Amino acid sequence: PQQLVLGIANAWGGRGDPVKALYLDQAQLSQAWAGMTKLGLAPRGFGFWSLADEGKPERGDGPPVFLAQELSKIVNPELPVGGEEEGRTPLHVVGLK
Repeated sequence: PQQLVLGIANAWGGRGDPVKALYLDQAQLSQAWAGMTKLGLAPRGFGFWSLADEGKPERGDGPPVFLAQELSKIVNPELPVGGEEEGRTPLHVVGLK
């Protein structure tokens, strides 16, 4: 697990027939991370694509998704997370430990 990085899709994922890319929302990612951590199986981190889709609506019609910010809250809960000041999209680097 220490070398595993989980690759997931941003808000564009989870659509199509068949679905070609996994989309998990913040609650699902948080639950998975907590469960893996509890078992001593926490991965090294997460990777997602694409950065160009940050802030787009979930599955095309839901609320905007800022996956980098959500992953930062999950992996590094002790770090402060900023918001959308002055029209800038929040982006946080999720450090690999």
